[in-house]
Formats: sequence, structure tokens, C-alpha cells
Amino acid sequence: MAKVGVLLSGLGHSDGSDIQETVLVVHYLSQAGAEVVFLAPDEIQQEVIDHHTGKLTDERRNILVESARIAGPKIKVVDQVNPSELDALIIPGGLGVVKNLCDFLSAGENCRVNEQVRHLVGSMVRGKRPVGVLSMAAVLLARVLKSRKGITPTLTVGSDAGMAGKIQAMGAIHVSTKMDEALIDDQNRLISTPASLSGTGIGQMAQGIKNLVRGTLEFVHKGVNHAGS
Repeated sequence: MAKVGVLLSGLGHSDGSDIQETVLVVHYLSQAGAEVVFLAPDEIQQEVIDHHTGKLTDERRNILVESARIAGPKIKVVDQVNPSELDALIIPGGLGVVKNLCDFLSAGENCRVNEQVRHLVGSMVRGKRPVGVLSMAAVLLARVLKSRKGITPTLTVGSDAGMAGKIQAMGAIHVSTKMDEALIDDQNRLISTPASLSGTGIGQMAQGIKNLVRGTLEFVHKGVNHAGS
């Protein structure tokens, strides 16, 4: 049974993980018989948004606690998991990725990545363990891998030209894709799909997420070289 980490950034598209993306990832992983290991940093969110009004509030919320609303009590703190315990990693999108896991929303392509997250993602890629990213999480992956010797990731955020430009500025290659497609980077064992960035509803983006999960698990089942992990 494949053990797949699902890295969350809170709960709710505006300040955490996109719920629809997360549910679909878990659904397709479960259908395939994979074991899901939920992960999140045990830190305070960068900001809290009222999802009804769209306005910023003065609340303080913890990323791990908020992520547990969807993951349940078995969720693990990122730095308490050895990357070698995971066969693959998937990161759903949502603005929490670019607010809580890195500060891309405010700093752009020169953003800083949470150190726990940087270590986890970097270790997965070095160990040739597949990493799947949905929508805005492609930005996080591009930043972690920027200037890494021998690694030029190929990623997609669909047809979002502005986001694609930021990804390319971080040294990655961007390929435009349709909402129901998942882009496979065979050399680096990376999989990406536009998901919610496609501007469509859950029904339309589901196929792309299904393809991402399938591609991730195909890499796992093919076997990997864990040298350097």
C-alpha cells in the first residue's frame, strides 16, 4: 500500500487549503487503496479571512488546528515526519499555500518558504519520491527547487499567464494545460494540475485531480531510486 503525505495549509480557499481540491485528492487516493498521511505546520496563520464576506479579520488561528478540521486528529506536524516514511507527497492549492507555507502572495518570486516545508519537499524530490501539486502549490514547488543543481521542474497552472510568468522567473518551465489535464515531469517525478485555477467548478476540475493522483501513484508503483534521501 502506498503511503502518501497530503500537506495542508489550513482550511478554506482564502486562507488555507482549498477544500474541494483536498477532498478530491483524498477521494481518489482512497479509491486507489493508498494510505493518506495528513501533514501541516504547527504555526499561526499569516491571516484569517471571513469566507462569507471575504474580509480580513483580527482572529489568530493555528495552521495545524485548522487543517485538522478536514484531516481529523491523526494529522501530523510536518517536522515530526521523516520524508523517507512517505512514498509520495501531494499538496492541494488554496491561498494558504502562498500565505502560510510561503509568502509568495506578498513577496512574489523571491518568497521565503516555511523551513519545515522546504525540508520535506526538497527531501522528497532528492529521494526521487513523486510530488504532486495542485493550482497555487505549483508556485511553492518552483520556489523550493529554484537553483537546485540538476533540477529544472516542468509545471503547470493551466492558462494563468501571470502565475506562469512567476513560475518561469523562479527557473521552472511552464506548460499551459487544460482543466482536466495533469502535467507529468518524468525526469523529476513531478505532477501538476490547474485545479481551482482553471476557474471551473468541482465537476470540471475533478478529472484533472484524478489524473494527478493516478500519475503520482504510477510513479510509486514503478519504483523509485531513494539515493540521496
